[in-house]
Amino acid sequence: MERLLHPAHLPQRSHHPHGAARTAFLPRRHGRVLLRIAVRDVAAGSGAHHRVLHRRAALSHRGDRDDRGQGVRAVGCTVHDLSFEIPVEHFRWNQERSLTQCLDAGDPFTTTTFTMSAHGFTHADAPAHVVAKSPTVEALDASAWIGWATVLDVSAVPAGAPVEPEDLAQAAAGVTLRDILLIRTDWELRRDVGTEAYWLDSPHLSSAAARWLVDRGPRLVGFDFPQDRAIGDAMRGHTVRPTDFVTHDLLLRRGVLLLEYLRGLSALPREVFLVAAPLKLAAGDGAPCRAVALCPDPDDPDDHPDERHRT
Repeated sequence: MERLLHPAHLPQRSHHPHGAARTAFLPRRHGRVLLRIAVRDVAAGSGAHHRVLHRRAALSHRGDRDDRGQGVRAVGCTVHDLSFEIPVEHFRWNQERSLTQCLDAGDPFTTTTFTMSAHGFTHADAPAHVVAKSPTVEALDASAWIGWATVLDVSAVPAGAPVEPEDLAQAAAGVTLRDILLIRTDWELRRDVGTEAYWLDSPHLSSAAARWLVDRGPRLVGFDFPQDRAIGDAMRGHTVRPTDFVTHDLLLRRGVLLLEYLRGLSALPREVFLVAAPLKLAAGDGAPCRAVALCPDPDDPDDHPDERHRT
């Protein structure tokens, strides 16, 4: 039986009597959004075991005058993982990883130490990546990476071709654009991220398309493909300039945050709730993140937020 805990009866952190399940109550007035985790009781063996659900949650939308959970409208949703796994070995982003402690060796813990690029695999870019003395990851509020997002499907763009403004405009037809935009090409379904072809064959955003995005006024744009042609050109040994990285030059330089190397956008509806806060690295020009999308269930009668609940 699934139990959705009402905010009025839920403390900041609640521990189940058996100690196995924990739910989090995460109020945020700025976006007027609550995330509540559902707890399921599962009969197993001789007793009931409790676990936090991995793929079921509930979104609640607060009204402006609601501070204590009154009038909260719950929406069933599914959690989609939008992040690549970080492998130990990769031709472009190899890690240095070692065990400083190991249970098999008699140590009290297993502890891993690793070194990797802040811009490898699914990660966030802060303005400091391209502009000196501009905000770094830890200086940005976590809410900058969280909120309702519009998915723009340009998956019909062929390999190696540019995404143009008309592609984005067609994808945006009939939908109110949020201030988070996710550009979908389904590229990880066409090329393996473990191969050079993922970068060399990828579609890319044209300068005109990047300006189209700037004109829409987003605060965050995410991509499921290597969005700058200069990335592949540099791998080919071509000379590239900073301005050739068009999304970095035209978006990030203007303060529009970037979320790179997403996956799984093909499973998403046109509007999702994105949670993609990066690691809080001091002086970080970027950082890895575990991006997830919370998608209202289509069979829920209140599956989509109306204008009263928009952030």
